[in-house]
Amino acid sequence: MRPLIKRKLIAGLISAAGAAVLAMGSLTAGASAAPNPNEAQATNVPYVAWVGEHVRLVICSEEVTEDALKADVNVHSDQDLYEFYNANFAVEDWSGYQFQPPTPDGDAGSEIGQYFDPGPAAFFYTEGKVCIATDYKSLNPGLTRIRLVVKGDYDNEIVYSHQFLVIWLTANKPVLNEAGTSASGTETFQNQLSGSGQSNLSNFLGDKEGNGQFIPSPFSGEETDKGLVQIKVTGSFPVVKEAPLSNILTSSSYTLPEEWKTLAETLSSSSEETEPPGTNPGLWDIHGTPTNNNVSNASSTSGALFAPFSSGALGGFTSGATATVGPYDPQSADETLISDGEINEYDAPMPAMRIDVSLAPHTSGLGGVGEISGASKALIYSHNFNGDAEEEGNLYNPYYGAYIPATDRGLPQSSGVTGPSPGGDFPGFLNNKSEPYTFWTPVHPTNYRGSSHSTGCLRREGAEPSEYETPSETPQTQTFYTDEHGEAYVTYTPGDGFYLENLPEFEGKEGESEEGKIIKNQDGGCDLKGLFGKEIGNSVISARAVYPYEPVDYPAQASANTLTKTVTSAWEKEWFQFPKGLGANENNVKIIVAKAQDIDGKPFVDEAVCFVTPNGGTVSQFPGKTVDDVNGVLGFGEGDVEVGPSTIVHPAGKESKLCETTNSNGLAAIEVTNSELPKVDLFVEYVEEGIIRDHTVNFETPAEEKAEKEAKEAKEAKEAAEKTATEAAAAEKAANEEAEKVANETRAKEVAEAKITETEATEKAAAEKAANEAAEKAANEKRKAEVEAAKVTPVIVPLAAVTTTTTTTGGITPLLTPAPALSLGTVSGSTASLTEAQKLAKALKACKKLPKSKRAKCEAQARKAHSAKNKKHKK
Repeated sequence: MRPLIKRKLIAGLISAAGAAVLAMGSLTAGASAAPNPNEAQATNVPYVAWVGEHVRLVICSEEVTEDALKADVNVHSDQDLYEFYNANFAVEDWSGYQFQPPTPDGDAGSEIGQYFDPGPAAFFYTEGKVCIATDYKSLNPGLTRIRLVVKGDYDNEIVYSHQFLVIWLTANKPVLNEAGTSASGTETFQNQLSGSGQSNLSNFLGDKEGNGQFIPSPFSGEETDKGLVQIKVTGSFPVVKEAPLSNILTSSSYTLPEEWKTLAETLSSSSEETEPPGTNPGLWDIHGTPTNNNVSNASSTSGALFAPFSSGALGGFTSGATATVGPYDPQSADETLISDGEINEYDAPMPAMRIDVSLAPHTSGLGGVGEISGASKALIYSHNFNGDAEEEGNLYNPYYGAYIPATDRGLPQSSGVTGPSPGGDFPGFLNNKSEPYTFWTPVHPTNYRGSSHSTGCLRREGAEPSEYETPSETPQTQTFYTDEHGEAYVTYTPGDGFYLENLPEFEGKEGESEEGKIIKNQDGGCDLKGLFGKEIGNSVISARAVYPYEPVDYPAQASANTLTKTVTSAWEKEWFQFPKGLGANENNVKIIVAKAQDIDGKPFVDEAVCFVTPNGGTVSQFPGKTVDDVNGVLGFGEGDVEVGPSTIVHPAGKESKLCETTNSNGLAAIEVTNSELPKVDLFVEYVEEGIIRDHTVNFETPAEEKAEKEAKEAKEAKEAAEKTATEAAAAEKAANEEAEKVANETRAKEVAEAKITETEATEKAAAEKAANEAAEKAANEKRKAEVEAAKVTPVIVPLAAVTTTTTTTGGITPLLTPAPALSLGTVSGSTASLTEAQKLAKALKACKKLPKSKRAKCEAQARKAHSAKNKKHKK
């Protein structure tokens, strides 16, 4: 008969030594206590999983172990432990749909409150302790309390009791953000960079402003000219009103990681905490905060994945064979507990979510270029943006990798998300089993493009490739897993393959622009000069959150937004002129630098470039090595640029020309000598590309250039003045004709009313016409003189200047008074003061708005006030 042993109802033990370690932890002032690393399992930090995932619940009890050893039970035998104890699990509460609570991996316990006995498999002995374990799963979201009770099999006395919290989430739509050198949105890492880190990030990014604008960059090669895309995914669970949990969780749903602290302020407890649950939310402080620098690495030669990290709860650094690989496991606290003294959203142990990141396929036009690939969390979350774990304090945001599922850590007591992959009829987790997944490595490339093909546009004879091609056969979809914060970063590379055949070709039509078009010639040349800085490709990036394990009744979540990347051409074939010196003799020699640059901004090295001056002047090799590029036209910044050395070559058929090869910068330099002509025609041929450039070399002195510029400006000013004068004359003539018509109509009315005779009307009309013609002639002569002096600013006399007048005194007023001449530079909107004729027209216009009974008197007064005779009298 077994000896009777006193048994206790406990939730866990905390040792005095553990409490001392906790007190020594580097918690911030006033912070709540973190979990005790010696008994992390005694704190009710929830396990978190996605719907469809299995969760392994594990508890290891010194109390049960001690009891079994005293009873002389063979603790190494699961069967013997089971014969001495029985373990029952039961779902006590569930926030989700009440008729679908989580279920254990067994035959019972499928209803709330129903006990499940996992049998001998629940017991095992490891590291000097007896442990009890079982698995639960749920196809639906919610938070549950699962009770474990261990009893003696003969007296049914409770030996041990523990309550687990488990949360199953449904995914919300992922959100994509473009990362630049400055933090925006949910990004934080830019603010943690050192000076060298900022420089390294700037070198890494192709769109430093995070605006999605790129130049081509090959898929393979240096880690430069990349795009960096952040993907964030959150998860939610409901609290239905029928659930007793709704008494304390009063919202209808909760979203993680944002509301982790809210849950901790309601539910957190431990075997040490004597106050009500939620009093000490810091018990759920299990991770560091990447914005406060409270967690950092010790120098490690094992890389970021296994580097030790400081932990306030541990009072030192993480340690152990799998330190510091996620996810958090209370059974591996020494390796995974990295409390920093703050309870916030970063402490939520978000489960790994499968994220499929895709490029929209090419269907037509220029879209569907580029490639998605993985990013290194160690690189991104390192102060120097280099991922170097040997540099102490450089890393600050563990974990840099995780076991997926959590139980792949390989310890008998490992707990958390579990499950074999593949399943019987589903793929399960896609990463390599038993190996930690390094954030953010792609695990499953799919949706490959077809093979690339030539676009029919010559790149360079003898090069590889010799013609520009469409994108290569690369995957358009890559799969990743998020980290413990629900975050992933991926890189975008624009590539150097584009659908150039879909760009328009220049046809040489009258008035047609070369901009944005390809120019082809009979030598096979494919001139892309019209595309410099113009779009030659684009990519649309989207993401999808796919539940990572069993199929569930909830769809994969497409991203809430997409990101568009635009790729522009940096192709350039051009030559530039530089002075030989400042003296009169030096002005007879000009340095010419030809540039050969591919669409990705990289130089064409060792390309033959030939020079010839058909109308005079001589060409020779430039003997120097550098030129002073004061305006930075060569694209290497202001200052000295290495343009040599160049090697003279003799391509077949080019014997009459001076030919050189480009240097490592894609530059070839020559000198053009001339002492007779102000300008010399220079013909440059890029032999291996069939590209030609024909411009003039300017040998004019600065004084000659100034005189030429002034002559050109004077000519343009005179032409503008002539145009203005012509328009003004036409406007005056039209205004006069309209004024004469109105005046004649007025006189006809006065004749009919017997105010004047027909003879008087005819004489006045003739007099007014003569006066107008004289005024027009004088105005035109004045404008002609001003045109010769180029002093007229474009201005058309408004019709408001037209006036009509009828007098009975015989005084004649011009129907049109020309506006005063405006000199060059006068603001065209300015006006001169009104003439008397203009004032009269304005007054008569106002009279017409009066009733007929008052109109005649008003008009008479206006004519009297503004007549030429009256003005003369006033003078």
